[in-house]
Amino acid sequence: MIEDLERFTLRLLRNGSVIDTGYGSNVLGSPLYAIAHLARTAAVPLHAGEIITTGTVTDAAWASAGETYTVQIDGLPLEPLTLRYV
Repeated sequence: MIEDLERFTLRLLRNGSVIDTGYGSNVLGSPLYAIAHLARTAAVPLHAGEIITTGTVTDAAWASAGETYTVQIDGLPLEPLTLRYV
């Protein structure tokens, strides 16, 4: 699964239409590299169970009321995530 972190594909959909596609390699080559860099340079040690965000693999999208966004990921064992803005 570690190797899959740089190879996965993510599609960002707004109201059912793809607005961007990104790849794990967009995050400093791999989200794993981003975490390793953080661990080497952080002023405090990382601990098991901490949640770390490594950045985005797509461009940011402005959300407006009434829009629905879905993230679909291929290459990792994750279900799609859908958010509706009210």
